[in-house]
Amino acid sequence: MKVAVPLAPSELLLAANVGIMRHIQDTKKGLRDAHGAKSEKNGWQLHITGAIGELVVAKHLGLYWNGAIGNLDADDVGPYQVRTRLAGYRDIHLLLHRNDPPDRPFFLVSGSGLAYNIHGWIMGGEGQNEKFWGDPYNTNRPAFWVPEGVLQDCTDFHPLTEDSLA
Repeated sequence: MKVAVPLAPSELLLAANVGIMRHIQDTKKGLRDAHGAKSEKNGWQLHITGAIGELVVAKHLGLYWNGAIGNLDADDVGPYQVRTRLAGYRDIHLLLHRNDPPDRPFFLVSGSGLAYNIHGWIMGGEGQNEKFWGDPYNTNRPAFWVPEGVLQDCTDFHPLTEDSLA
């Protein structure tokens, strides 16, 4: 069951600014977007959309979100990872890559404007199953495309403890 998480305009502005700062920082450092993404095509959109999804999960979990500007290796929200899709895709999938941490929960967020949904979560290692590997839209960016129906319900999510991260 997906969870609706509405944003206030000020929250959307905060996340969009974090996304813009990340994009500018990466551009200044000469970094390219990961996994074959085309920064010149939609780099701003990718960074802003990702930051919004992180804020949505943080808000839902009641966690502080600092935006992690400057630390490419930081988790997205506390010890959690977030993948965000804009609303309007015919199929909702959580995308994972081979180098994603298997021991972290990944949340799937979608939406636009001020309305977002968390579709569920999965541990990275569970989602990195070869049966999900592919490139269904011929983007030349293969990944693990974890279907929404495989994700665990957010109401079944139990926050990680320090012991579970050790």
